[in-house]
Amino acid sequence: MFGPLVWGLDPSGAVFTILGLDDFPDGLDRFADLTVEAAVEAVGLVKPQSAFYERHGWRGIRTLGRLITKASQAGLLVVLDAKRGDVGSTDQTYAEGACRDVCVRGSTT
Repeated sequence: MFGPLVWGLDPSGAVFTILGLDDFPDGLDRFADLTVEAAVEAVGLVKPQSAFYERHGWRGIRTLGRLITKASQAGLLVVLDAKRGDVGSTDQTYAEGACRDVCVRGSTT
């Protein structure tokens, strides 16, 4: 709709710092609001990386769902990047999410 640009929405701790947000679920909610608002009429597609939402537990999953809904309602295409076994930064983030509330000594891949 607005061109071939894709915006990867990967809210790492560094991104929160740059935006002046807290790296907690409330900061993630604000990140979602800011990015959807900025994406409308700027890009045609957003691609949230699931690991960066999952690491905030159930509230992060809720924010991811809300982001997907808001972006879709705004006319943006949404591709969820939820692959496992990806690059180191997302592998580390999936591990952080898996150990957020209850941590085990190992897991299967």
